[in-house]
Amino acid sequence: MTPRTMRELERVRYWQGQLLASGDLRTQIDSDAGLRALHNRSIHGAYGVAIGLDFSLVVEDQQKPAGQLGCGVAYDCNGRALYVEANRRVALPPPTRDPLVLVLSHDPGSDEPIALTWKLPREVNPNKEIAVAGLIFDAGTPKPDRNFKPVVARPMARPRLATGTTIAGETPWKSWKMGDEEIGVEVTIDTSAAGYTRIPHYFAEAVEGNPSPDIVEEAKSQNTTIERRIPKRDLVWFASIAEPSPESFKLQLMLRGIARQALDPVDPKTSVADVPKLDGTIALHEEKDPFKIGDVVARLLPIGKQFSTITALSYKTGIATLDAPLQDADAKLVAFGSLPRTAYVTKILDPVSLATVTVNQPDSFNEDDVVIKFGVHPESARPAKVVSVDDSGTLELSKPIAGLISGDPLAIARAASNVVNIAGLDITVADSTPFSVGDVVVRLSDDFENATPARVTGMKPNNVLTLSAAIGLKQASILGIATVAANVVDVVNDAGAVKIQVNDAGPFRDFDLVARITGNAASRPVRVEQVKGKTLTLSQAITDLKQNDVIAAASFPVRATVHEVTDRQLTLSDPTIFPKDAYVAHIDHLLQASAAPAAVNGSIGKTLVLEAEIPHLAKGNVIGLCAFPPTVRVQAISADSITVSDGNLIHVHDVVTAHGSLALVAEVQGNAVRLASEIANLVEGDNLAVATIRGTVTIKPGTGDLRVKVDQPLSLRKDDFLADITGWRQAQTDSSALAGVTAAGDHQITVSPLLDGLLTNDTVGLATVTEKFLQFRLDAVADVKPYDTVALAGFDQLHGTNRAMSARVHSLPSPDVVSLLLEAIEPAFSLRPADISASVAFVRGSALAQIQKHDLFVNWLSCGDGDPLPKPCIAKPAPACPCTQSKE
Repeated sequence: MTPRTMRELERVRYWQGQLLASGDLRTQIDSDAGLRALHNRSIHGAYGVAIGLDFSLVVEDQQKPAGQLGCGVAYDCNGRALYVEANRRVALPPPTRDPLVLVLSHDPGSDEPIALTWKLPREVNPNKEIAVAGLIFDAGTPKPDRNFKPVVARPMARPRLATGTTIAGETPWKSWKMGDEEIGVEVTIDTSAAGYTRIPHYFAEAVEGNPSPDIVEEAKSQNTTIERRIPKRDLVWFASIAEPSPESFKLQLMLRGIARQALDPVDPKTSVADVPKLDGTIALHEEKDPFKIGDVVARLLPIGKQFSTITALSYKTGIATLDAPLQDADAKLVAFGSLPRTAYVTKILDPVSLATVTVNQPDSFNEDDVVIKFGVHPESARPAKVVSVDDSGTLELSKPIAGLISGDPLAIARAASNVVNIAGLDITVADSTPFSVGDVVVRLSDDFENATPARVTGMKPNNVLTLSAAIGLKQASILGIATVAANVVDVVNDAGAVKIQVNDAGPFRDFDLVARITGNAASRPVRVEQVKGKTLTLSQAITDLKQNDVIAAASFPVRATVHEVTDRQLTLSDPTIFPKDAYVAHIDHLLQASAAPAAVNGSIGKTLVLEAEIPHLAKGNVIGLCAFPPTVRVQAISADSITVSDGNLIHVHDVVTAHGSLALVAEVQGNAVRLASEIANLVEGDNLAVATIRGTVTIKPGTGDLRVKVDQPLSLRKDDFLADITGWRQAQTDSSALAGVTAAGDHQITVSPLLDGLLTNDTVGLATVTEKFLQFRLDAVADVKPYDTVALAGFDQLHGTNRAMSARVHSLPSPDVVSLLLEAIEPAFSLRPADISASVAFVRGSALAQIQKHDLFVNWLSCGDGDPLPKPCIAKPAPACPCTQSKE
């Protein structure tokens, strides 16, 4: 940019009576104009459009477009005022692809004296010219350039300033309330002495006239003690200005909800190492004692999201094979559980003629094979038929074989020829070539189970065999030759047992309780005495069980510890958790039943009355409610709920599953179910199954992503699932499931009252924070006092919602334990300590009292805008020009 030069200004001097010529007047005008330009350039730095000069397109009489520049004023770099006294037509340039600008410049040779020229933006000389409008061509059609922004000359107006301060200790603070709740303090400041006619800009601060003394800390450095002073803050606020006017404004200090100290709740958890005792003593697995005297604890269950199903499991090695990998391969704690464990009945076996034989080579046998006991005297035992064969080496025989013991060879009789004639012990067969002397032969027809085997003692011409004994042969009977196929490993005489075969016995194990499922109704449960292959041996027959019926294994979602046993009467902490006509059973930590279940006749006080005595049930044992997890169909899906086929089968806090995902049921209203978390890809027609999460196991990486090693293989079974833990919940949500720690140490705790239904390997942790129990332990001792306000926030995993609320400190049971009371009635919530964010507010008690204690006063500053500059239109007559209106 070319530097601007300062020209010498000539002052015109006059004397009394001088005759002035026109040149003198022009010189005077030029001198005044030069002074004004110098003032504009030096003081105001004026350059750009000051007033008006708006550009638009109009159509002339010949239907040709033209430009119109509105009246206005602009200043060039020399400070000269360039006036456009009236709206002015501007001829448009020829079409071009480049944008153009309309340039305003000083033209002393013109009458106005200004010039308007179209130029390319890069050709504009800012020393002499001002770009006031832009123009572009769209397919040859001129249009104003909306992206063009002219340089604006901004007037300088000195603001009006005023300051003030109130008197410490005498500032008239008042309580600031929102509704009935005090949220801070406020004070009205009088600024009328400043004489503003319009609302100025206010700035204010609150200052402590009586601040808290600093905290003095001493530190030693190189044998020198250094004092360090740290300002102590007893009061913090957020300031705001409200209701400003020319005469006053209001300063408001929000004091509520400002955190003075963050609280860090702890959430220790551990598993039970041994059967809990009736005196409340619980042995723990933790190396370090996680609980302290005064803690309130409960039995916890994990929460999972996605799960992987166990497709194979070795109890010997503890290796589980999964259908999908878990999130990472590190050693970690995972949740385990099961979907509804069901199977179809394929056969109901005769309950009076069955025997179970385990052999070392089961692959040699097929169903309907006729087998005999081989050995020195095979004729001493009648044959039997193979009813079923499984992969574990077990044969189900149609009847016991007399004298068959472990180590005996077991032979299969295969058909060899038909009997043609019988003459005493001489038997004529159709073809004697398959037979040899010494062969053991068996009658394979005509009620074979009642005929003993015999040996071939001789062979005669014409296909005649001599037998060692008559075996009831008739003409056309089938004669078979017995050949050893395997050795007997074990023999179980199941005569009189109730046995059924199912399509898949994987979901079942010994001592499960099973029942026939019709729809979602269950029959009376019976105990599985033994699982062999696909055959289940039951404690008694299931009423009306037929082929193709569905049977299911029971889960035990509700448990209780037995305090006393008297025949059919049990003393429990709360017997009402077991409904009348429901079935209960004595269970162990593997959730296996010790005997068949008993029905509930009712309860009186703390006594549960059963229809029959449960064998071997004793004090300290745990009983569980037999439940059979149902399955419902999804009928409709909306934004906030799912409509299912039968909402009566689903309960709040059930765990439901579909597509490999788990979700907690947060709410049930009729057939409408709201889940606490989303199940991905759920569509109408899907089935929602109620899953059972039983506890936790520790896994370690195996060979490959799909193989893991588990520390409690006996707790698992094929078709169970493993899930990464996303949170925790109390097994029972009511306060009766809580217990206080009365003693702690040596890897055990003592609680009172008993933790109901606690078993080995269960997880114990601090109680969940609910609207009825607001207490948690802190990681460190905090500066908390009774009546302090605490802000609570957290994610409620049972309801699937974020919660925020305010509470006051009710008591401090110990220096690191806080007990709270809600400041307002809140809907039900359930927050785990690990999910809680808590902080103590600065204000203790009345906000107004705290302000007065520190003698807060106000410093303020106000800044008023300069008066608007009048910008009258230069055109004549003025009323006809839009520039006559003042422009801020």
